[in-house]
Amino acid sequence: LATAVALEVLSQLESGPWMQRGAKLGEGLRRLATDALAVGYPERIPKVEGTGASCAIEFHDARRALLCAQACLKQRLLVHYTGPNLTRVVLLPALTMSHSEELDAHDRLQRALTYSFDV
Repeated sequence: LATAVALEVLSQLESGPWMQRGAKLGEGLRRLATDALAVGYPERIPKVEGTGASCAIEFHDARRALLCAQACLKQRLLVHYTGPNLTRVVLLPALTMSHSEELDAHDRLQRALTYSFDV
């Protein structure tokens, strides 16, 4: 049964709207993060990258990345605080998010990034 479910999930990922949905979600998050970070860190903008639904923010130091990760958690955004030097914060939203949930996630990310500038 588990194998049948896994095969159906793979089939849905290949033929369903999930890849396009993920690309749209990630593009929106990366654009929002880039714009917000340009305001908060005009002298040294963190790098924003990712593919599909992912949005990875690479800070120049671990302290700023930790502040961002903590601010995201306070906003109830689940993130991965990672990287070889703990300078990366990665968001990976669910592909099943509704449009209103997507807008809510954007608001939460904006608040988290703004908060992390001020600390």
